[in-house]
Amino acid sequence: MSKITKVKQKLIDYGVYPAFADWLEEMEMPFFRKPASKRHRKWPWIEIGGDSMRIGKTTAMEVLGKSFENLGLPVVLVDEDWQSNPHLVASYGDSSDTILKSQKWFAKRKFEQLQGRGKDSVWFQCVHPEMDYCYAATNVLLGRLTLKQFEKYTEFYNSLGWGSVPAPDLLVYLTASEKVLADRVLKVAREFEKVDATYFWVMSMVNQVWIDKGKGMMDVLVVNTDNFDFSLEKKAKQQLFNKVYKKLTQQGWQSKAGKTTKDKNDKDYFGKVLKSKLVIMCGMPGSGKSYLARRLAKEYDFVRLTSDAIRIAKYISKGSKSKFDKDSNYEEHRLKVYGELHQKVSSTLKKGSKVVIDAIYLGPQRDRLLGLLKEEKLVDDVIMFVVKADRDIIEKRVRNKARRVKKEKDHFEGWKRDYNWFHTRLVDGEIRYPDEKLDGIKIVEIWNQ
Repeated sequence: MSKITKVKQKLIDYGVYPAFADWLEEMEMPFFRKPASKRHRKWPWIEIGGDSMRIGKTTAMEVLGKSFENLGLPVVLVDEDWQSNPHLVASYGDSSDTILKSQKWFAKRKFEQLQGRGKDSVWFQCVHPEMDYCYAATNVLLGRLTLKQFEKYTEFYNSLGWGSVPAPDLLVYLTASEKVLADRVLKVAREFEKVDATYFWVMSMVNQVWIDKGKGMMDVLVVNTDNFDFSLEKKAKQQLFNKVYKKLTQQGWQSKAGKTTKDKNDKDYFGKVLKSKLVIMCGMPGSGKSYLARRLAKEYDFVRLTSDAIRIAKYISKGSKSKFDKDSNYEEHRLKVYGELHQKVSSTLKKGSKVVIDAIYLGPQRDRLLGLLKEEKLVDDVIMFVVKADRDIIEKRVRNKARRVKKEKDHFEGWKRDYNWFHTRLVDGEIRYPDEKLDGIKIVEIWNQ
């Protein structure tokens, strides 16, 4: 039995007239939007859809937006703006004319929102326009709109010119079983949305038909939310982010983003350090901080001070498998390592030497360092290089380096453990990349691809 045949039978079970179920099968769904060109764009466009209202689209957008922000990326979240629709509340009554006005309003508003998409942010749009179209079709199946009114709606929808609005790079589509959807509707539906559950079930069927008919027309990530509570569970939030991030990586967005920086004027990164007395490196393990710091020391006469050197000299045993090894006293040792590092920074600067600090600085140690610099009035002429690279590229570099050292596997596994530890905390918001503006400090983001 085909997907559409199953859907038709379910619709009839829900009380939809068989003739209307046939109409849905024959109906031409809207697939006007073409794939978006990535040219001249730094970041992807993502839209959120789902089986029905109340399935978690806005929450998913907010969770994903926060996760991308925690990675230091510029993010724009655009909700469907239902509060501004003057016809929405009344449309849940019996007036089909009001329903038509409401559906037209949503279509036009969505068109305006998508026309305003920027190229310099990760753009999230809640409710894709095709879902709005499916809402209107749902109202026909349930007898809330006549076929003649739907024809007027379709004519209006098509007249907007959707061919000029590119499709998203990724549509995140949330789905749920009937029981789960019904439970959510009862719990979180707005007062005016409290209608018979059949409305939401039929709506889910229509949206699934659109998904099925549009296979290959748009890159869609389907997320089953039955046992997946990303509204509250940290693990689920990270899993949702990981699913989306993986899809975008497969599209090549990592390497695409790697060619850009936040500051268009930062073309000569090292030229900026000529007047700087202190350069602070910041970034994930393996991102290339040490390589850049060594260049500064060699080419610009900086004294390179590293957390690794102190850790290896004092707190890693001779039998350790790699510099990434952690013993049971790791947290205590880390505080001592950074305490000693900061003392060396202070004393070296006071001697009149220029310093480059080579360390992670994604957590509280960064705040401690900045507090020390401010307290000792050493903040002038400070620059922070935030070094980033795609994980795939870092992994390849670490593997190549590991082949040149003893205990190759242990070195690579140690890096992987370290990287995952920091990545998890970045996504959860426990640590973060620095804000674009820090008092007295110039921040330059470098994609080390």
